Amino acid sequence: MESGLRQLFERHHVPVGCHLLGDSGYPCKTWLLTPYFNPQPGAQLKYNMMTPFIMPATAREMFYNRKHTETRGVIERTFGILKMRFRCLDKSGGTLQYSILCGMLCFTQHFHESRYRPQHYAERPNLLEHYSNDELYARYRFGRDDIAFICNILRPHLECATLRSHALTVEEQVLIALHFYASGSFFEVIGDGLAVRMSAVGHVVHSVSSALTNLLGQFVKWPENEDDMARTKRKFFSLVGGGVPNTIGVIDCTHVHIQAPHAREWDYVNRKGRHSINVQLVGNADLVVTNCVVRWPGSVHDARILRASHLFQRFQQNTPDGILLGDSGYPLLPWLMTPFATVANDSQQRYNSVHATTRGTIERLNGVIKCRFASKACHIICACIVLHNIAQTRRVPLQEALIDGPPPCAEVPDLLPPQL
Repeated sequence: MESGLRQLFERHHVPVGCHLLGDSGYPCKTWLLTPYFNPQPGAQLKYNMMTPFIMPATAREMFYNRKHTETRGVIERTFGILKMRFRCLDKSGGTLQYSILCGMLCFTQHFHESRYRPQHYAERPNLLEHYSNDELYARYRFGRDDIAFICNILRPHLECATLRSHALTVEEQVLIALHFYASGSFFEVIGDGLAVRMSAVGHVVHSVSSALTNLLGQFVKWPENEDDMARTKRKFFSLVGGGVPNTIGVIDCTHVHIQAPHAREWDYVNRKGRHSINVQLVGNADLVVTNCVVRWPGSVHDARILRASHLFQRFQQNTPDGILLGDSGYPLLPWLMTPFATVANDSQQRYNSVHATTRGTIERLNGVIKCRFASKACHIICACIVLHNIAQTRRVPLQEALIDGPPPCAEVPDLLPPQL
């Protein structure tokens, strides 16, 4: 250590508590701390009077060694960055003067590059002014006024206190989430349109989905008063082709396909051999969701989801003033009507026909949600249900010709065992 640094620290007074860290190859000084040395079993040690070997004998000394190594690792990472950035430092050959000169130049350039540089942010476009109303419908499934309405209801949950670090506005967060819901595209592709990083897009989608899920009770409501109940029955009965009287809702389950999860992957495989979440929906004649259950894996049967729902417990205790319509996968209950499995006369045939006409509402509802939003997972499904009810209430058109995202998932044929 015949260097100017040693002379500087030994000739001048060093404040108490200030020191350098070095490995066991350096002598232990008042201003240079080295770790306790722990030799390998059976190794031959050469003792040096100047740098004696000190072995950790207590847990405190071992803790010191661990913290010493974590702190001193900074210089190891610095060496790695230098040798990775300047390959001439990692090559053998050349004269000693050439190597020293290259090292000095590289260290100087590394010092200048490591200095603080101000962060430059890309200017983000105002997409609400850039796109027309039809283009907004095509890309985000909502028009300008509808997006403003969504921003207003989510502003208390999403608005940042300051614009520090070029924070995203509520409008930009909502547009990012709507683009993902509508297209189901990659985060990186969505972020390119707004000059936003992929990690920021993922954070925004999670935040907006959680905020919309918290509003589920506000926009997904069962008709409580008699006027709403009578209006629902009247609309079901006035369906084209005739509807079942006294109907207050139609119930069905739909599978939303997902990627194979890491935990209990087999539970999510449905009868068609694909991983999915089985979502139970109850809707009215206006294609508005009035009740939903979004938490069951794809292998669970529709009737099992119904029996475990709060709606089932509520209707079993207090029979409602009306009936629900379900397919043959549901049990026949005083408040749940299913079609005849086998038709024996004309009356049963007419009942099945009217039942199918009325229950087709829930099939159209499932199709509209999947066509309008292509995203998946439980929180995101709940967010899409809330947005769907907002769209139905505000009469947002579903322009299928302008949809630029992937088409709705087609039905997959049943997987039959191979023929032997």
